[in-house]
Amino acid sequence: MHLLLAETIALIGATVHTMEPGPDPGGVVAAAPATVLIEDGLIVAVGPDLEIPEEAERIELTGLHLVPGLIDGFCTLDPGHDALWLASGVTTVRDGGMTIKESLFERPLASRDVNPGPQLLVSSPFFMDARSPQPDGFGLGAPEQAAEQIAEVLSLLNEGNGAFDYFRHDGSLDEGQLRVVCQAGLEYGVKTWGRIPRAVGIRQARAAGQEGLLGLETLLPKGARFADLDEQQQAHLSAAVADLAEGGWMVTPLLMGTGRFVRWSGSEVPPVLEALGPLYETRWRADLEAFQLMRSGDWDAVLRTVEAERRLVRQLHEAGVQLVPGSGAPSGGIGPGGGLIDELEEWVAAGIPVADVLALATRGAAEAVGGAVPAGKVAVGHQANLLALSSDPRRSISALRTPEVMVLRGKVREGFELEDAVTTLIEAQNRARAERARPIQLEPPPMPPGEVLASGVLELKLYGERYAVERYEVTRIAQGRIAYGARIRIPGGPNAPDREANLVQVIHNGLVEFVDYTIDVLDEAAVPQRKDGQSAFYARARPVGATRKLAVERLSYGQLLGSSRAEEPIAAVDGSMALLGLIAAHHFPEGPSYVLEFEGGAMEPMVDRLNLTVNPELHRLDLASQRSITTFGVDANSDVLFAARATTRGRINGDPIGEARAVGDPVYPVVAERAYLGDPATWVEDAAPRAASAPIPQGEGK
Repeated sequence: MHLLLAETIALIGATVHTMEPGPDPGGVVAAAPATVLIEDGLIVAVGPDLEIPEEAERIELTGLHLVPGLIDGFCTLDPGHDALWLASGVTTVRDGGMTIKESLFERPLASRDVNPGPQLLVSSPFFMDARSPQPDGFGLGAPEQAAEQIAEVLSLLNEGNGAFDYFRHDGSLDEGQLRVVCQAGLEYGVKTWGRIPRAVGIRQARAAGQEGLLGLETLLPKGARFADLDEQQQAHLSAAVADLAEGGWMVTPLLMGTGRFVRWSGSEVPPVLEALGPLYETRWRADLEAFQLMRSGDWDAVLRTVEAERRLVRQLHEAGVQLVPGSGAPSGGIGPGGGLIDELEEWVAAGIPVADVLALATRGAAEAVGGAVPAGKVAVGHQANLLALSSDPRRSISALRTPEVMVLRGKVREGFELEDAVTTLIEAQNRARAERARPIQLEPPPMPPGEVLASGVLELKLYGERYAVERYEVTRIAQGRIAYGARIRIPGGPNAPDREANLVQVIHNGLVEFVDYTIDVLDEAAVPQRKDGQSAFYARARPVGATRKLAVERLSYGQLLGSSRAEEPIAAVDGSMALLGLIAAHHFPEGPSYVLEFEGGAMEPMVDRLNLTVNPELHRLDLASQRSITTFGVDANSDVLFAARATTRGRINGDPIGEARAVGDPVYPVVAERAYLGDPATWVEDAAPRAASAPIPQGEGK
């Protein structure tokens, strides 16, 4: 990397595509050789005959084409992938899935400069109706309550000196809730993006204040598919395009949500996969297999969908609707950085001129997503995020894939440096793969004294890749109480430390009456990194008087996060797959029970109702809710033989480690009809719940 020994940089000799509005294709000023002067990360002068200060660092770019850096208007940023974004020329990303806690750390430019990465714009929590079944998001109540909830979120954000760059919702809001969200966004100074709520419609949603649309699906009439549009449905879409144009909407179409099926439905594996890390790799391989299987189904329907979506995007562009590129990365077949170029190529395939696409991915995107400093043009006062390319990007969008030189916030990085950073990332991911394959030895959980009734170790796997190991123990303590405990190790990645959780809960008369739950960040020697002896997260729950209702208190490094009371009778705390299965096997009645779990970056306590059913043939236990289904096999010894949890976002398997005990006279027997009778080695074929098949992920991402 060039060291900035002077405050001024001079980029000399490149053909400069300023992206300033003009008459050329794409609506820009004609490209011409020029010099660009940069000071303190900002462009201070652009012209053919500039006087270059003697102290300036001179960067010779003759023969190259200089354009603004690319902007991805919708993705999910994993900081470990920063090198991939930069290697593809993406200098700004707008995230749609980061927690408030994560954004407070990652959003500041100082954090983005530590391991150089694209500038980060972040979303509000994913607002949705409280009745929405989606597992991730911030549920809103009626409009009056919703306003209070949003105000509380913004208050917490201000306390952390954070900021949101846009508001986002999932399309489940009613008109009143949507109006509250949009109004709160306007008062805060940001725009609201999301799907079109079907109960509201385009015109009413715009009147409520929504300005941005994510994805194309909610433009379809109810029950319609892009693959089978009839004349009436096509007319409906044309009317929707007219409404969007009249309302001044911005649209991120996410064409690669379907386009990836075609691009990666063969046997070829995306090269970027090696750089993503073990957990992403396993998810992607499952998705790629699904794409290949689609070829043996109604493949013509897939191709018709691709063509119909492209046709709609061309209609939107011709109608004057502002298109904002977004990749939805990282999702199966859509890589960080390169996925945005794939999306832009889809736009070209849709019939939008290349020069127009280039303008939309730079100046247009910058105007749409905003930011503290103007960007998207090679113009005075704009942020110095620039790409020097070997060929003219007005002729082919693929010219953007491998910049010869990048200027990122005023700092110059050669193309080989960008490539070297990707190579370093791949090497780190390979080391992480090797590290994850090593055995993990865990001490028993911190249990109260008593008679040990059962114990074991489960390895938790996501799409076949280990992501955690938990050691569990069951102890009989005084007065008929049973303590259930688990120590859980979650290995980190190339840029993330290992974590360890310890969960202990006591069950009495079928309900929880004691909970201690800690999560610690570990150093390289697996020693918890605490502050004044306090864990990164600690939750405790105790019953309130004779009501047996649990009062829950949460702390982070000794600082109170919040306290609340569960109004429902809590039958278990979900934080360990093994413990949930054992408690259900021994204490849950068939039918509904209430379970407490901690969710999201703030580890908010949430109560879910799980319904227990016992398989009449195999005696397998199934716990189902609106969001997930978890299946267990527990033998007469109270050994967990298998476990699997399936949600709309994937499947986790829990496999026992070590030799199973022979079934003799168990000290903690399971009721006979709940003891698994099948062969644990074949339970997947015989007994896997249908919901455990992971659905094909949608291109919109989170």
